Amino acid sequence: MPIIAVALAAALVVGGGVSVAAQSALPGQLLYPVKVHVDENVAGAFALSNAARADWDVSLMKTRLDEAEQLAQSGSLGAGAQTDITDNFDAHLYDVGSMITKLKAAGDTADAASIAAKLKTMLAVHQELLASTSAQVSSATQTSLIPVVAELQGALGAAAVLSSSTGAQASPSDK
Repeated sequence: MPIIAVALAAALVVGGGVSVAAQSALPGQLLYPVKVHVDENVAGAFALSNAARADWDVSLMKTRLDEAEQLAQSGSLGAGAQTDITDNFDAHLYDVGSMITKLKAAGDTADAASIAAKLKTMLAVHQELLASTSAQVSSATQTSLIPVVAELQGALGAAAVLSSSTGAQASPSDK
């Protein structure tokens, strides 16, 4: 029995160390799947309400855009990273839309409007950041940013629809 306890403790220490190291991983790096599929899912499990889950998804969408910007600035935004970022981004956009719909259906229009405004503002800020980043990088990197920018523009359209359906107004405090 003590061997099992020691083995379990060792697994927790090693696993925890890997998890901490994965936090700074970017698409294409070894620990990125741990970050996205383990760490973020575990943290997301603590978002218990629809509003908290939607906030968490908006936060993860922001993280994906931050990753795209970092990779573009370093000239490392390849096709695989693009796909990782846009697929994950799309999944979270879908989840945010679903949570806003659930909030509205439950009569929680204040939270629905707040989240829609936060989403819209975050996307608008990142649209400006990606445009600025694109102006500073090579033409090859600009080309690799096209799918990310297209996803962002589509998400802005969806956010506008969600905002108008909730009566949300974007405010500077939602950044």
